[in-house]
Amino acid sequence: MPGLTDILSLAHSGLTAARVGIHTVGQNVSNSNTPGYHRRVHTQETRQGVKVGGNYFLGMGVKTTGPERIVDDVIDNRRRNARSDMNFAGSRSNMLSRTEVIFGDLDSVGLTPALDRFFDALDALTAQPQDAAIRTQALSAAEFLANQVADRAQDLRDIRQSLDEIVVSEVGSINTKLAEIAELNEKLRFQPASPNDLLDQRANLLDSLAEQIGVNVLDNGDGTVNVFLDNGFALVLENEARELTAAVAPTGLVNVFATNTVHDATGTLDLTSNLNGGSLGGVLAARDQDILQLQENLDQFAFDFINSVNAVHVAGAGLDGVSGRNLFTPPPPGVTGAAESMSIDAAVAGNTDALATRSVIPGPPPVPAGLGDNQNALDLAALRDINLASGAPPAETIRSILGAFGDRVHVAEIDVVTSVAAEKSITDLQQSISGVNIDEEMLNMLKFREAFSAAAKMVRTADEMIQEVIALKR
Repeated sequence: MPGLTDILSLAHSGLTAARVGIHTVGQNVSNSNTPGYHRRVHTQETRQGVKVGGNYFLGMGVKTTGPERIVDDVIDNRRRNARSDMNFAGSRSNMLSRTEVIFGDLDSVGLTPALDRFFDALDALTAQPQDAAIRTQALSAAEFLANQVADRAQDLRDIRQSLDEIVVSEVGSINTKLAEIAELNEKLRFQPASPNDLLDQRANLLDSLAEQIGVNVLDNGDGTVNVFLDNGFALVLENEARELTAAVAPTGLVNVFATNTVHDATGTLDLTSNLNGGSLGGVLAARDQDILQLQENLDQFAFDFINSVNAVHVAGAGLDGVSGRNLFTPPPPGVTGAAESMSIDAAVAGNTDALATRSVIPGPPPVPAGLGDNQNALDLAALRDINLASGAPPAETIRSILGAFGDRVHVAEIDVVTSVAAEKSITDLQQSISGVNIDEEMLNMLKFREAFSAAAKMVRTADEMIQEVIALKR
């Protein structure tokens, strides 16, 4: 038969359950604004009853199973990916906007105005090919154009190299997070109870890591998680973290490498092209795709333009009667670097008489036309409307290059807006599951307070009953 002490035991279990419930509410409320906190819910279950008299069972109260951390791993991973996409878009857009600023083609120092100035000077030269002032203006316009192209190419190279500092900084931060995740994995491995605070700490690290690079997280079921890049390369395996290094690649830029893996000839694996998400991925995409494409297009323009102008200039003669001179220094073999090396050829620099405005009458021997001849100047000026090897005239080619880059900038800005909206949507969903709702917590507090009061009354009632029994025995 149940005794009075059993009633006290029932009441005690109720007091304990209510007290833990109120404590859980307090923990939730105090952390309602803590980043990465997952709300806890009070969990309890009925204790195993005891058989009485062989005919029935009597309950033995309630058992508290501890605060449970509310999490949806699928939603958390989706939010992590959305945050990675958002940071990728923001970082890439920021880099492209900075690059766009140096191509101010609506003012007097843009490439298109410099190109117009060059051909306008050639047009003036066709009318007065012997005029010293006009020849000086033409040579000055050619030099200005060459400097503009070379300066813009240098700016692009400087921007790409400046991003190397960001890469180095990001890699250092990533390594720190990977090591901390591996350390937490070791602490969480085979824990008999769920250490909720450590789980939140690791989730925060994973979120922060995803803001820098795109990652996939796999729960091993033993308290540990593995972290992979999108291509399946392991960054964290249980309690072991891979260390990344930032080092200069053959391109002259800083790339991201990993060691202690499947090696190439240098003993390392270049992961740069596999870092497709987060702020680091955005920087690398801007550096190695968008800005590189602009740099290559500018090199191609300079290569084609220089060869086109030089082909005409070589065919003519200057006022000094000398022919066969280039106006611009021939570009290096191949297209790469053609823009940055663009300059006035040494045979013409500072010598306006060397501008080949006269045609050359075929020989043998070839003879320069008269001093007043302007045929070669006309041929040079006509290049304004003649297609380059790319298939369009010079000014149209420049506009196409800048327009294509402007489109990239615009698309990047749209990606920012889209990714921010997507991240907010999934974050709102995640917070509806794992976030703290103050109104709900207040209702829970009232519920547990009433349960505590009821259990306390049971204690008082049991105590009164015990006192009455004691009084009967006196």
